Amino acid sequence: MYEKKGVVRSVGAAHSFSPVAKPEQHLVSLHHMRGLLDVDAVTQQATFWGGTYLHEVGPILARYNLALENMGDIAEQTIAGAISTGTHGTGLKLTSLSNQVVKWGFIDGQGSYRK
Repeated sequence: MYEKKGVVRSVGAAHSFSPVAKPEQHLVSLHHMRGLLDVDAVTQQATFWGGTYLHEVGPILARYNLALENMGDIAEQTIAGAISTGTHGTGLKLTSLSNQVVKWGFIDGQGSYRK
Protein backbone atom coordinates (compact mmCIF):
# COMPACT_ATOMS: atom_id res chain seq x y z
CA MET A 1 0.00 0.00 0.00
CA TYR A 2 1.29 3.42 -0.94
CA GLU A 3 1.11 6.06 1.78
CA LYS A 4 1.86 9.70 1.42
CA LYS A 5 0.92 12.11 4.16
CA GLY A 6 -0.40 15.58 3.64
CA VAL A 7 -3.50 17.68 3.18
CA VAL A 8 -5.97 16.41 0.59
CA ARG A 9 -8.60 18.73 -0.87
CA SER A 10 -11.39 17.72 -3.17
CA VAL A 11 -12.64 19.84 -6.00
CA GLY A 12 -15.76 19.52 -8.09
CA ALA A 13 -16.32 22.13 -10.78
CA ALA A 14 -13.90 24.61 -9.18
CA HIS A 15 -16.70 27.17 -9.38
CA SER A 16 -15.82 28.96 -6.14
CA PHE A 17 -14.29 32.39 -6.48
CA SER A 18 -12.40 31.72 -3.26
CA PRO A 19 -9.12 29.79 -3.12
CA VAL A 20 -10.64 27.53 -0.42
CA ALA A 21 -10.34 24.39 -2.58
CA LYS A 22 -7.00 25.34 -4.07
CA PRO A 23 -4.70 22.45 -3.25
CA GLU A 24 -1.60 23.10 -1.23
CA GLN A 25 -0.45 19.48 -1.44
CA HIS A 26 -2.90 16.95 -2.94
CA LEU A 27 -6.05 17.34 -5.02
CA VAL A 28 -8.81 14.81 -5.64
CA SER A 29 -11.14 15.68 -8.51
CA LEU A 30 -14.78 14.58 -8.46
CA HIS A 31 -15.07 15.03 -12.23
CA HIS A 32 -15.51 11.31 -12.94
CA MET A 33 -17.73 10.67 -9.90
CA ARG A 34 -20.89 11.78 -11.70
CA GLY A 35 -24.34 10.48 -12.37
CA LEU A 36 -27.26 8.75 -10.73
CA LEU A 37 -26.57 5.94 -8.28
CA ASP A 38 -30.14 5.08 -7.33
CA VAL A 39 -33.70 6.31 -7.60
CA ASP A 40 -36.66 5.30 -5.44
CA ALA A 41 -39.93 6.09 -7.20
CA VAL A 42 -41.99 5.40 -4.06
CA THR A 43 -40.18 7.90 -1.81
CA GLN A 44 -39.31 10.13 -4.77
CA GLN A 45 -35.66 10.22 -3.70
CA ALA A 46 -32.54 9.95 -5.82
CA THR A 47 -28.90 9.33 -4.94
CA PHE A 48 -26.19 11.03 -6.99
CA TRP A 49 -22.42 10.97 -7.03
CA GLY A 50 -21.06 14.19 -5.52
CA GLY A 51 -19.34 15.25 -8.74
CA THR A 52 -22.59 15.39 -10.73
CA TYR A 53 -23.05 18.85 -12.22
CA LEU A 54 -26.31 20.61 -11.43
CA HIS A 55 -27.09 20.94 -15.14
CA GLU A 56 -27.00 17.11 -15.34
CA VAL A 57 -29.40 16.53 -12.43
CA GLY A 58 -32.60 17.89 -14.03
CA PRO A 59 -32.49 15.78 -17.21
CA ILE A 60 -31.63 12.65 -15.22
CA LEU A 61 -34.51 13.19 -12.78
CA ALA A 62 -36.92 14.01 -15.63
CA ARG A 63 -36.56 10.42 -16.90
CA TYR A 64 -38.25 9.35 -13.65
CA ASN A 65 -40.81 12.19 -13.62
CA LEU A 66 -38.92 13.81 -10.74
CA ALA A 67 -37.29 17.21 -10.30
CA LEU A 68 -35.49 19.30 -7.71
CA GLU A 69 -37.71 21.53 -5.62
CA ASN A 70 -35.36 24.43 -6.17
CA MET A 71 -32.30 25.09 -8.30
CA GLY A 72 -29.43 27.55 -8.10
CA ASP A 73 -28.99 29.94 -10.99
CA ILE A 74 -25.50 28.66 -11.76
CA ALA A 75 -25.75 25.10 -13.04
CA GLU A 76 -22.03 24.54 -13.61
CA GLN A 77 -21.48 23.62 -9.95
CA THR A 78 -21.31 20.05 -8.73
CA ILE A 79 -24.11 18.85 -6.52
CA ALA A 80 -21.74 18.30 -3.58
CA GLY A 81 -20.28 21.78 -3.98
CA ALA A 82 -23.67 23.45 -4.27
CA ILE A 83 -24.99 21.62 -1.21
CA SER A 84 -21.94 22.18 0.95
CA THR A 85 -21.70 25.91 0.20
CA GLY A 86 -25.36 26.75 0.81
CA THR A 87 -26.26 27.46 -2.82
CA HIS A 88 -29.84 28.65 -3.03
CA GLY A 89 -32.48 29.33 -5.60
CA THR A 90 -34.84 32.25 -5.64
CA GLY A 91 -37.78 33.33 -3.54
CA LEU A 92 -38.35 33.73 0.18
CA LYS A 93 -40.14 30.41 0.57
CA LEU A 94 -37.53 28.29 -1.21
CA THR A 95 -34.60 27.07 0.85
CA SER A 96 -31.07 26.13 -0.20
CA LEU A 97 -30.28 22.94 -2.09
CA SER A 98 -28.96 21.44 1.16
CA ASN A 99 -32.51 21.42 2.52
CA GLN A 100 -33.39 18.80 -0.10
CA VAL A 101 -30.77 16.35 1.18
CA VAL A 102 -32.24 13.33 2.95
CA LYS A 103 -29.00 11.41 3.52
CA TRP A 104 -25.32 12.23 3.02
CA GLY A 105 -22.47 9.76 2.70
CA PHE A 106 -18.74 10.15 2.27
CA ILE A 107 -15.52 8.18 2.14
CA ASP A 108 -13.25 9.02 5.07
CA GLY A 109 -9.49 9.34 5.12
CA GLN A 110 -9.16 5.61 5.78
CA GLY A 111 -11.24 4.62 2.73
CA SER A 112 -14.37 3.63 4.67
CA TYR A 113 -17.82 4.69 3.50
CA ARG A 114 -19.67 6.66 6.17
CA LYS A 115 -23.32 7.62 6.15
